[in-house]
Amino acid sequence: MADALDQRGIVNVAIAQQPVAPALPVLSAWTVLLAGFVAAGAAGTAAAFAADYLDPAFRTPDDVLAYLEAPVLASLPRGVQGRISA
Repeated sequence: MADALDQRGIVNVAIAQQPVAPALPVLSAWTVLLAGFVAAGAAGTAAAFAADYLDPAFRTPDDVLAYLEAPVLASLPRGVQGRISA
């Protein structure tokens, strides 16, 4: 039988030792969960900063003036000082 297998290019393999699953996992579930939360928070923060950095919108009237070299006719205030109550 070994000669027939050798003619077809099939090699006989013998298992020297049976595989054994480890008794305890290498990392605990809490460690993996904590690492996942930290990685997700870092990736989310990096994505937010990258989106803000790459956003081509004008943020101030000075940006419009510098880029378009045209005067700004009107702009909305950045913060609301007082609120009008009805």
